[in-house]
Amino acid sequence: NNDSNNNEGKAIVESLTRLIVTVGDESSSVDARYISALVSTKVPQDMFKKMERVTKKAVPPQLRVEVFLQAGASEVDGRGGGTSSNSVIKKTGTNADAKTAAAITASFAPTTDTGKIYIGFQTSQTTGLAAHVAAPFIPTVEREAIDLVDPTLRIYNSELLQISGMVLRLGLERAMQGISERFEAMHDVYLAEDEALVKEAREKRRGESSTAADKPKLENGEVEDVAESSKPEETKVSKSLMSFAKYMAKGVKSTIVTAVKAIDEIVSNDEEEELTRPLDPRPLSFEEREAILLMRSFCAKPSTPDADIGIAIADGFTRVMPDISPPVLTRTGVVRGNYARLPKDGLEAYIHDNVVRRVVLDNAREYHEYIAQCRLLTMRDFVDFLEDKGIHFDENELYRFLKWWIKYNRIHNASKYGPSIKRHVSFSLENDPDPKALDKIDYFRDRSVFTHDELLMPSSVLAPSFQERIGTRTLEDVSLRNWFSPIPVDVWATYISQQAVMTDGLSSDADSRNLVLTVLCNEFRRQYRYGRQEGSQFSALIRNLLAEKRCIPFETERGAAAKTPNSFTTDFPTELYLPSANLEAFSGISSFRKVSKDLKERGISDDFLLALGVRKSV
Repeated sequence: NNDSNNNEGKAIVESLTRLIVTVGDESSSVDARYISALVSTKVPQDMFKKMERVTKKAVPPQLRVEVFLQAGASEVDGRGGGTSSNSVIKKTGTNADAKTAAAITASFAPTTDTGKIYIGFQTSQTTGLAAHVAAPFIPTVEREAIDLVDPTLRIYNSELLQISGMVLRLGLERAMQGISERFEAMHDVYLAEDEALVKEAREKRRGESSTAADKPKLENGEVEDVAESSKPEETKVSKSLMSFAKYMAKGVKSTIVTAVKAIDEIVSNDEEEELTRPLDPRPLSFEEREAILLMRSFCAKPSTPDADIGIAIADGFTRVMPDISPPVLTRTGVVRGNYARLPKDGLEAYIHDNVVRRVVLDNAREYHEYIAQCRLLTMRDFVDFLEDKGIHFDENELYRFLKWWIKYNRIHNASKYGPSIKRHVSFSLENDPDPKALDKIDYFRDRSVFTHDELLMPSSVLAPSFQERIGTRTLEDVSLRNWFSPIPVDVWATYISQQAVMTDGLSSDADSRNLVLTVLCNEFRRQYRYGRQEGSQFSALIRNLLAEKRCIPFETERGAAAKTPNSFTTDFPTELYLPSANLEAFSGISSFRKVSKDLKERGISDDFLLALGVRKSV
């Protein structure tokens, strides 16, 4: 079966074919991608005569170049393990028959080091790619290799090799276009699966013990960071693609990662590890497997025995579309390599557009890095994304984001981006679902000063429940210093002095009001311990804020009727006297009120009350 219809007469024909081979009672099958191109020749007269003299044949007006690539997406095992379901062997006959059938089918779906050149028959020359190339190359006298010695035949064969590279590039483009169309149709489904599986994985981790699963290690090292630039480098595409030829000659030492762990193996109890390697438990989709297999076909090794063969093919690959990057499959679809971004230190948890999944990258790293020339995500990309779209977090997401920001800054100093990032983040908390701008949150509570959560705070202070969850130590991290700081007592005092608890004097606010006075008195003592000047400045501040506020509770007269919740139990500081004041000499002249003794029992000092304007004597 194949996907070609009425291909007769077309210059380039592509088909997906399932080949089945039966030997005795054994059978094996393989899916292969076949590309055939009809090529017209135009040979200069002098060269035509030289070739005719050497080969004893005239150069045909048209040639056919054929390419075989592996097409079975099941070759990429998304669950781990090393077996492939691409070649199916029924074990009902002799073992020798089974090996023969498998060998024949495997020859139609080459791996990187088994792609061969065919000149009507198989030669010992490899292509350096996971692709067979068949064309009417002119061989050496021994008919074992392509003739690149004779000057005239070298030109002819090199041009034909370059055309083979062009066919490969066009085949890559066509195949990725088909993958793009199928992936786009399933994108919303995969997006929903991503969200559901990540949620399931986190719930599973919370329910398990603290034992963390081992993480698979890549054989190749980390990719070096590149200069930060948010714009695709269109002007450099042609130059970067030309390096493919050099790369093909050199090859790469790193091994393609084939094992992809199952969800249970991916889930780790190490939350720190997840910050820079975000959970991505969704198994590879069919389209992703197909793309990986296709991209692997172009992860080259030096062609042997003649490395120039592979270089000529690579030159043709780049010549056909010199200013256009090869295509790459990302989370949001197929894009050009210079528009795609590779995951980097957890940035991929927040940017999805045009970002390659880490599991896809690990399975075709050489293609993404050397051939498509994809760039790593940078903090500049994140800032651009936020400025364009912004981002909203629920409480759990905000918790992970702040933890990630701290860890990222330990790897890369990104503090200069901090204010810009904070401006474009909003969040909601579990006990307060209304969205809030993170940029409006400037403070958290210093627990040594504000010991009670019941104390009223400005809206610019982080909710105490979230502060408790993430920890004050985290909020004090150096990477968050330009985001949050402990709310200064003078700022809080200015705020609280305008609230009803300190202005209306209602008995229902008595406990809250006493807490406020306790905090202010403790700060009063602390400032005087710092120095007389500091103490005097704070005294002047609180007197200025509270002297004209009905905020000091007074001692009720013995036998007075019980106060209603809405009755006044406070008075202005300047209208009250210290509890220790001796006012008996004036009892017949006027009525004087003293500050409530409850304040002294709470540790509120006379010095503090005097600073507010309370009188010591008449």
